[in-house]
Parts: sequence; structure tokens; C-alpha cells
Amino acid sequence: MGYFINVPVLINITRPMILLIILVAPTIQIVLSSLRIRDRISTPIGVIALFMILLGFILTYIGQIVMGNDAPPGEARGTISFAFLLIGNLVTIIIVLIIAIISGIQYYYTHKNKDKA
Repeated sequence: MGYFINVPVLINITRPMILLIILVAPTIQIVLSSLRIRDRISTPIGVIALFMILLGFILTYIGQIVMGNDAPPGEARGTISFAFLLIGNLVTIIIVLIIAIISGIQYYYTHKNKDKA
């Protein structure tokens, strides 16, 4: 039982709401990448992607803690939290890398056309 951190849940969070935590980092990355493509921020797309991967790991870990503490008595808490951690990290890595590649290509072609003009 020493594996879990007993975090008092102050808000009644349902499991579908916890699953939305996985989508926070990619959503923020889409916004920041579109701002970068339009030259409204100067942060490189690679730095944005790295930051979003770290944010995704942190949010997934928080979701894992809440999900493990919220497990019904008959369920294996470790299995639920490990599955959430594994799926959350895989989704974060895959989505963030796809968005970074698409944003990088779009940034390249946007600025390539500006240089010709």
C-alpha cells in the first residue's frame, strides 16, 4: 500500500473528467503552435513540444493518483492507475509529436513563402 500517495480529493471528479486531463497538453500545444506559426510568440516549436510532453507527464501522473485513490474497493488500484499512466503517456507522446511535426512543416512553408515575397 505504500505505492499510492493519499491525496485528499477536494473535488468530486468523475472518471471521464479525469480522462480529459490527457487532452490538456495537446490542446495547449495546438494554441501555442498556431501562435508561433503566425509569429506572435518567439518560442521555437521544439521547445513548445518538449514543454507539452513534460506537462502531459505531470498531468497524467496527477490523474493516476486521483484515479487510484478513487477506485472502488473491489478493483485493483494498481492496475487502474498503471493503465491510466501508460495510456496517458502514450497518448501524450504520440499526439504532441504529431502536432509538432505538422506545425513545423506548416511553419517552414509559411516562412518559405514569406521569404520569396
